[in-house]
Amino acid sequence: MLHKIKLNKLLLFSRWNLLWFVVAILGTVIFVLSGFDWWWYSNLQPYEKWFFPAGIIGFIVPVFVPLALRVIGDLRKDPHLVKIAYAVVCSEAIAFFLTTTLKFFTGRTHPDPFTGIMSTDISRVFEFGFGRGGVFWGWPSSHTAVAFAGAITLYLLFPERKFLRAISLMYAFYIGIGAGSSFHWFSDAFAGAIIGTIVASVAIKRFV
Repeated sequence: MLHKIKLNKLLLFSRWNLLWFVVAILGTVIFVLSGFDWWWYSNLQPYEKWFFPAGIIGFIVPVFVPLALRVIGDLRKDPHLVKIAYAVVCSEAIAFFLTTTLKFFTGRTHPDPFTGIMSTDISRVFEFGFGRGGVFWGWPSSHTAVAFAGAITLYLLFPERKFLRAISLMYAFYIGIGAGSSFHWFSDAFAGAIIGTIVASVAIKRFV
């Protein structure tokens, strides 16, 4: 799996994928400078109780799903299912490490979901440099990227399972909207969704 992750990292930055990274960056610039990030947060923060659980769910599901697939695959002696489990783990791992690395350099200030609605717009605050904002919060959203990486991987590798595909996409969008409405800005989730989708589209090529 580690060997495949190394190969996938090289493919992430192909010409077309780089264009999608540019879309993620330009979209963020637009959402930040237009004030959309602050508007989104201010209008949805009163409903934060519906979104904040995304932080917990987005931490548990990426671990539980591939583990469950591996166990079921072993019990059924189904190597294809085991391979899919590794594909999901691979996608999620790359998405996590990629977004964590980006956070190390962008240092974006995050909304505080524990103190309620803020009166000051801090959505434009970035502390570019080396680790100035840590790697836990900031741009892009790791929760969203990992959710989309895992969900899109399942979506692409289970073409005949319509219900599973629908559930996977619903989960990913809930995590993205939840993260971007409580402990992240909308543009963090927007970029995370693009990055997660890119990662999944690349990762599955090494498992099919």
